[in-house]
Amino acid sequence: MRRAVTSKLVESLSSYNDTNGVDFIVSFVRYSGLKLIEEMIVHCVENGIPVRVLTSTYLDITQPVALYKLLYMLPEGTVHLYNGKSPSFHPKAYFFKSDEGGRVYLGSSNISKSALVDGVEWNYCIEEKNDLESYKHLCDEFEKLYNHESVVLTEEIVDDYASGYVFNERYDRKVNKHFNSLRKARIDEELEFVEGEFVPNTAQKEALLKLEKTRKDGNDKALCVVATGVGKTALAAFDSLSFSSVLFVAHREEILEQAIRTFHAIRKSDDIGRFYDGIYDCKDVLFASVQTLSRTEHIEKIDPLKYEYVIIDEFHHAATFSYKKIVDYFKPKFLLGLTATPHRMDRKNVFEICDYNVAYDLDFFSAINRDLLSPFQYYGIYDFTVDYDTIRYQNGKYVSEDLEKALMIGKRADLIFTHYKSHYRKRTLAFCSGIDHAEMMAEYFQNHGVIAHTVHSQAGRKHLLDREIAVENLKKGSIEILFTVDMFNEGLDVPAVDMILMARPTESITVFLQQLGRGLRKSEGKMDLKILDFVGNYKKVEMIPQVFLNKYSVGSTGRITDIVAKEDNLPLNCQISFDPKVIDIIEKSRIATRKQSDTIVDYYWRCKRDLRYVPTRVELYNSLTSDEYAFIKSFGSKNPFKNYYEFLKKSDSDFKLELDLETKKFIEMIESTSFSRLYKVPILLAFFNEGHFRYIISKEDIIQSFRNFYANQRNFIDIQNVESRKRFHDYSDNEVWKMAKDNPVHFLSLSHSDIFEALDTGMRIIIDLGEDIKRSEAIYFIQDAIQFRRNEFIDLRLDKKSYCEVK
Repeated sequence: MRRAVTSKLVESLSSYNDTNGVDFIVSFVRYSGLKLIEEMIVHCVENGIPVRVLTSTYLDITQPVALYKLLYMLPEGTVHLYNGKSPSFHPKAYFFKSDEGGRVYLGSSNISKSALVDGVEWNYCIEEKNDLESYKHLCDEFEKLYNHESVVLTEEIVDDYASGYVFNERYDRKVNKHFNSLRKARIDEELEFVEGEFVPNTAQKEALLKLEKTRKDGNDKALCVVATGVGKTALAAFDSLSFSSVLFVAHREEILEQAIRTFHAIRKSDDIGRFYDGIYDCKDVLFASVQTLSRTEHIEKIDPLKYEYVIIDEFHHAATFSYKKIVDYFKPKFLLGLTATPHRMDRKNVFEICDYNVAYDLDFFSAINRDLLSPFQYYGIYDFTVDYDTIRYQNGKYVSEDLEKALMIGKRADLIFTHYKSHYRKRTLAFCSGIDHAEMMAEYFQNHGVIAHTVHSQAGRKHLLDREIAVENLKKGSIEILFTVDMFNEGLDVPAVDMILMARPTESITVFLQQLGRGLRKSEGKMDLKILDFVGNYKKVEMIPQVFLNKYSVGSTGRITDIVAKEDNLPLNCQISFDPKVIDIIEKSRIATRKQSDTIVDYYWRCKRDLRYVPTRVELYNSLTSDEYAFIKSFGSKNPFKNYYEFLKKSDSDFKLELDLETKKFIEMIESTSFSRLYKVPILLAFFNEGHFRYIISKEDIIQSFRNFYANQRNFIDIQNVESRKRFHDYSDNEVWKMAKDNPVHFLSLSHSDIFEALDTGMRIIIDLGEDIKRSEAIYFIQDAIQFRRNEFIDLRLDKKSYCEVK
């Protein structure tokens, strides 16, 4: 056997037939290299051969997708990250243990395609039988580092690393400029493109691993939050490959047509049907508009079980009636929701549909750092030309015709044009408040020598162009600026756009992100995106900096505009600049909002207007964004979820339920009892057997309630990482009873001894709930409190996607 290996180390690593143990220690791991040795690792795992890996995140060269792959491929606890005191971590060694004598390959090769196949790398094989002293010393050093100077890799650690990961090659372009210029041919270890085939990018690979894992965990639905421009549709197409029948639902035909092209290329199938625009062609892969499919006469013609895999695009719409009708009708093996709106910014009713199972979350900050999207330069420009206090404001938004009229003034057009010229870019997309506003702005720009057109839905207007023609001309540079309303918000790709002009007030974070996303896509020759945002004293102005909040901003003190503009809080090569007067407007608005405790009641009435009846706790909670819920929690005693009965009595005369003191006491206990895990929920549910209350529950009742509750995978997540609970599904009845008796039965009877009493054979409620507990509306009100505590816990604690904590 050759001991000196100066190329293609992967060939030497393929000789593992006599191995009874494998250890790797490398500075970094790349997905491309991991795929080369995946067969060997899988063989070892399947044959009970232990594999251990010690690596690092030193210099951010290790890819998050590679860590996810290792984490899901190897047994729990066998992948470690170095956390010792050394400022660097450079070892590269591959140990193969054997009864016949082990060997270790020691040298320069990390786990990457370049290091294992293509690069100039020198390694040397030390054999136990030939150099026992060196071999044993290396093994001992590995054990020391692995056992005493490393931390076990967990999904939470990888998630944290991934959220701040910066694509290392972005630095290489500058740092290695001279080195690369001398090379005969570029070696791109990330290029997994095969002629004529699409392959996933790194973010899509991560998401695919997460989706595969969530299905293995028993989940039948999930949501992927992926920044606009990263490739949500391609992700869905790749994930659909293992399913024979697929339904893709979207609300715009342009989105569906783009999706058809993507799925056709990735699935390599012509068995694709359309269900919109008068076409009803139910093929095994079907693309349907929500408007058509949600109609009863159409949806009932399709077997609910026909499609194994259902994809709902732009999932932030999913809580609307038409979407809910589709989601509730079909019974797929797996449901995937796709959205670009971050978890904390969207209402929770969207996430409830997937039982708060956010399988993957990549915001636009992370996507920029990974070089998947373009950097941006944001300018918050003071708009002194409009007094928004004079514009009618109804039902949470400005009256459209009044707003449009107020914005269509010459001095505002002057202001916008002046800044447009000083920041000039060749391809600009401008968002206006309405069609007349767009036409007026195009006319103004044309009169000032700029080639301007509009794209909207009103035929016959002077500056209107067909959308496809307009986009093509913008790409070619024969149009300098396009004024539009909402037609470019979702699903349309205009990568060439290098400046976004916000000529309308920001009333929705979701819409702002969608419009921002139109310009963040990468394009040849495009260095970054400029955003000119004209900010006045409009309502909700304080939401602008919220768009740019991220995990590095949380906990910072000072003005929010200063926090988000701080370089350390921004993606690489990005900039945020607010005019001083804009800062004043935003801060005044934020202070006013904080002082308005009535905002809580406003949230309630917004929800009631949508529902047209008194909301339950769960419905109110689902109507909130995570930021809004964090705001509510900050009010402590005024948090309606701490005493929803009293809140409703004070806030809404339509709430007619009357309860006795003991019943209110029981409900307040449910609303306030502490949760470190979900153990108390199945106990509380056991007292309500299919809606029928009982004061005493037996040991058997409790066991059955626990089994039913933890049969739900989203509930089981709470205990599956607890060493003593991993085998819960194999527990005997006595083990389940012991788990319940030692935890919720014990602690409820201890902390709420005025309500509960533990029994040798079960548990009982010792207060008299009187006639209340015989009324269905009272029972429903109590069950809603239990369901709310469960949902809140899963959403905020288990998924760790909120800035709030469960108290």
